[in-house]
Amino acid sequence: MYMIFVYWGILIVSYFIASRLRNYADKFTYIDKLMMLAIYILVFIMGLRMGINEKVLTSIGTIGMQSLVITLLAIAGSVGAVFIARKLVSMDRYGNIKGSVAPEESGEKKHVESAIDLKGTLVIVALVAIGVILGKVIIVDHMPDILPWFSDFAGNLLTWFLCVLIVIIGFELGLSGTVVSNIKKAGLRILVIPLAIVIGSFIFGSGAAFLMGFSIKESLAIVGGFGWYSYAPVVISAAGQQYAVASAVAFMHNVFRETFGIIFIPIFAKKIGYLESLALPGIGTMDVCMPMVENSCREDTVAYGFISGFLICILTSAGVPLLMNL
Repeated sequence: MYMIFVYWGILIVSYFIASRLRNYADKFTYIDKLMMLAIYILVFIMGLRMGINEKVLTSIGTIGMQSLVITLLAIAGSVGAVFIARKLVSMDRYGNIKGSVAPEESGEKKHVESAIDLKGTLVIVALVAIGVILGKVIIVDHMPDILPWFSDFAGNLLTWFLCVLIVIIGFELGLSGTVVSNIKKAGLRILVIPLAIVIGSFIFGSGAAFLMGFSIKESLAIVGGFGWYSYAPVVISAAGQQYAVASAVAFMHNVFRETFGIIFIPIFAKKIGYLESLALPGIGTMDVCMPMVENSCREDTVAYGFISGFLICILTSAGVPLLMNL
């Protein structure tokens, strides 16, 4: 349980230090590269831990199918919850307050096709796969005597690099200086969207995971990544080798969720609604999926997506470690 206080303490201290350095933000252009390096190391170590876990290796096909089902149900629950939520607050499919604009001024945007660079996602998936293979071939098959030691070593290494990643996240947020202002600008109505995404995902996605045999906390943690495949699975894995299967499912589920967002946001925006399209990737609307939202929706939808993704990001940052330390 104490690790949640460590993680949040690191995040808060990093944010505070960086907030005092905002005038020098242009001197920290390398932060993004450091973050990606930390993420690459983390997911590789996570792959190694999966590779030395026999239960993960013997059920990899099942894990893939479980992840896909959980993803489809989590997305369906999120989209349905956002649809109901916007109806309750009297918003139309374009995000307008009903009656505030004429139908011809609703702001429907012409949908255009857009491509996005999947290089980062592909590199991360490849690193996990390489880690799994190396863990199996080198440690399990050729060095079984060091397996207990290596498992502990990899677990400790994972925790240390997770702390490094949290330092970088907190520092980047502190340098931006836009967290509070963006939330104020969006107003209270913005809370409806992330709240609906979270509720829909947990009820349907976590419900599916629970029915598949995962514990309540594992089920919530698996879905609680909301597309953040480089963070939530690592936190789950760091909680102990007994959570290796849950970590593997979480990784694949969150990769699926972000990928489905990249592919299907334009379709959902056109056929169902702008706000509903934000439910697909979860956190991804504040970063990698933002170009898709911008091309498929309107400027104010981008703002909704950014704030929604950011608030869910905060929930994931705090919630997944809390769940795994209960």
